[in-house]
Amino acid sequence: MKYSVVKRHVISYIFHKLSCGKVRTNGMNTVTGRFRIAGIWEGISFLLLVFIAMPLKYFADISIAVAVMGMIHGILFPLYLIALAHLGLVKKWKVSLWIMGLLAGVLPFGTFLFESYLRKRDWK
Repeated sequence: MKYSVVKRHVISYIFHKLSCGKVRTNGMNTVTGRFRIAGIWEGISFLLLVFIAMPLKYFADISIAVAVMGMIHGILFPLYLIALAHLGLVKKWKVSLWIMGLLAGVLPFGTFLFESYLRKRDWK
């Protein structure tokens, strides 16, 4: 056997073992998946802004970190709100869940806790 044929078989075997015969999705196919991804990215950007960029600005006089992270967070926060509105409309949430989702977006670790809360309630 040629090297390329063996290599191809090994790669296909590895992909087969990794997938275990299941079809994997990236989470963007469902409303809950899109909200989850938006919440994770928004939460990470907010934590980086508050706990890394802001201290760098005020304690080390490095203001570029806030400029960069502020812009990234400024793009991701509206995307989180759009995903929140989409999920709320599809799932026909009560007003209390809408308010919890909005508060989760402005509190550190809030998006992670809110997503966990929704997952425990089966996204209802």
